[in-house]
Amino acid sequence: MKNIIYIFLSVLFIPSARSQNITDIVRWSDFRNTGTAGSLGVSNSIGAVGGDITAAGINPAGIAEFKKFVFNFSAGMNSVNNTSYLKANELSTNRTKSNQFGIYNAGLVFGNYRPKKNFTSSNFAIGFTRQNTFKEKFFTKGKL
Repeated sequence: MKNIIYIFLSVLFIPSARSQNITDIVRWSDFRNTGTAGSLGVSNSIGAVGGDITAAGINPAGIAEFKKFVFNFSAGMNSVNNTSYLKANELSTNRTKSNQFGIYNAGLVFGNYRPKKNFTSSNFAIGFTRQNTFKEKFFTKGKL
C-alpha cells in the first residue's frame, strides 16, 4: 500500500519539477544591494544576524530578535547616467541622465515577548524591499 501511495505522489508531483533556465539566470545575476542603512553597512549579511527588517526577506528567522513593535521606512535616491553609441560615431551619441527618488524598504514587525511563559515570544513581520529598478531608458539613432 505504501508503494502505491509513493508512486501516486511521484506521478502527481514530478511533472511540475523544474530546474533553472535562462530567465532565472538573468533574474538573479543582477543583484543590487538594497535594504536599510544598517543592513547595507554590514553588506547585507544581516540575514544571518537578524534584528533588522531586511532580515525578513533574507532569513525569516532573523525577526526572532525583535521584542516589541517596530516600524521601519527607508527612502533612497537612484542616479542613472547612460551613454549610448552607434559604431563609436560622435554624431549618434546619446546621453541620458536621471535622478529617481523611491521607497527602498518598508516594514512592520509585531513582537510579543513574554519572558515568564513557556512560549516566550512570537513575531509577525510584513515587509517590502525593492530589489531592482527597471526605469532606465536609453536610445540610439543614426546611420550605419
